[in-house]
Amino acid sequence: MIIFAPAVIAAIGIACKNIDKSIELDEKALKRLRKAYNLQHESKLKIEKTIEQHDKALEKLLNRKLSITQYSLRPFVDVFSKIKKVEFDDALIKKAQINLTFPKEKYGNLMVDHNIIIQPYTGKEAIVSLLKGGFTGLMVDESKREVIIAGKHLRIAEAYASNADNICMMLNHIIDEANKISDLLASLNLFLLKSIKQVDQLIDTIGYDKYKYTTQDREIIKNTINIAMAVKDIIDCPVIDEEGDITEQLANSYKFAYEFYMIINGSV
Repeated sequence: MIIFAPAVIAAIGIACKNIDKSIELDEKALKRLRKAYNLQHESKLKIEKTIEQHDKALEKLLNRKLSITQYSLRPFVDVFSKIKKVEFDDALIKKAQINLTFPKEKYGNLMVDHNIIIQPYTGKEAIVSLLKGGFTGLMVDESKREVIIAGKHLRIAEAYASNADNICMMLNHIIDEANKISDLLASLNLFLLKSIKQVDQLIDTIGYDKYKYTTQDREIIKNTINIAMAVKDIIDCPVIDEEGDITEQLANSYKFAYEFYMIINGSV
């Protein structure tokens, strides 16, 4: 039977205690790291999904601009050339001018990344820890250090998540605005196509004698010009400024066009 000296028994007890403490700390560190990873992974997916929606909304708006320029404003220019031949005295008709220019806009993605660098235990730190508490003491100190590092990971992940929320909030604002503008352009375009056809038939029926046009006929023509100009103003405005937000110019054009749309929509 082997009998251990009290000092040896005490040393074994301390070693076992240190091992248990090290395991407990390792589990704590692992829990923090898992939470940090999940948080950062979810935030990354959230940003990627919002960026995809952002790009789709802007692509939809750009395609609508191009489509209306090609299939609505081009026919309007043809009808407008007939309107000019009538030589109306109305100031709006005299001054109105629509130049066909196709918008050329590109929208880039936002890239967000956070790299976390973990510095290894230095040789000097390991020796000092080993001398102070032996090998198991070194295990505890290493585990404590991993808990601290895991805590840093978690704080970085939490900051990443907060940053992701702010980015997504900004992108969602742009998505909402872009979709509103796309919808308004679609609604105005329906009125424009209907008005173009109406004016074209009006001129074909009445001819180019301005005195034969009634006040109501002139209002129809002026409304058609106003719709075309409101649409063209939105199409000509750049969507995104240098800071990645909706341009003030577009916001103002949208406001004017929306108010005008509500007037003509109420009169139908």
